[in-house]
Amino acid sequence: VTITVQNRQKYERYFQQVALIKCTGTWCGPCAVMANYLENVSKPWSDHMTIVAAHASGSYYDPFASYSNELGQTLLNMYGGSGYPFLIYDAITPQEGSSGGSSNIEAKIRDFLTNHPATCGVAIRSTELQGTTLKIRAAMTSSTGGEYDMGYILLVDNQPYSGGTIESGVYNDIVFGHSSNLVAMSNQTKFTATADQEVEKEWTIENFPASAFAAEDVVFKFTDSTAARGWRSTVSVRAVRRGSSR
Repeated sequence: VTITVQNRQKYERYFQQVALIKCTGTWCGPCAVMANYLENVSKPWSDHMTIVAAHASGSYYDPFASYSNELGQTLLNMYGGSGYPFLIYDAITPQEGSSGGSSNIEAKIRDFLTNHPATCGVAIRSTELQGTTLKIRAAMTSSTGGEYDMGYILLVDNQPYSGGTIESGVYNDIVFGHSSNLVAMSNQTKFTATADQEVEKEWTIENFPASAFAAEDVVFKFTDSTAARGWRSTVSVRAVRRGSSR
């Protein structure tokens, strides 16, 4: 037996989160089961996951599917899924159905942290909403250098809908908007990062529906804990190393 010991601290300096992208629908019974499993993931694994709910209407009605232009169905087709719920770990590993419970999700997160060490860190520097124009500025550093792509996801919380399968009637982590390179990395937005050198990226989102939701319930909760107009929602910025699916 050969045992190889590596000092992860030499190349992993960032607090890693695994994006759990769930293709879901308000009409889907098993999706409510999956939501319960995700809510009951225990620490420390829950600290290392970011839930992204991509809704789809399918043959039914889902009031949140139009938020992201049926992103749930788009991702389901891309990853070869046959039904809902469909969970994708960091755009790498898909999981069909809701079997396995919270312990299965915890095991997969643990495997990702072990097998896919973080090589970069992202911080949101500022967010600014002027009328219906939203600007996001973020920065990234890499411990290894290489070719990367960066994108954003807008998520909204506390969305009420009594006609769905969630018992509380409240839906969270809903994709409300995203950069065009969320589904596939783009040659137009890629860049080469030098190790330990900061790279900044800015996005401008026009025609942002700033008055579309109940003001104190939704629309902004930034990952840097900055609030805008008292609204609560999420701006998540991710960097992906090209060629390694991360």
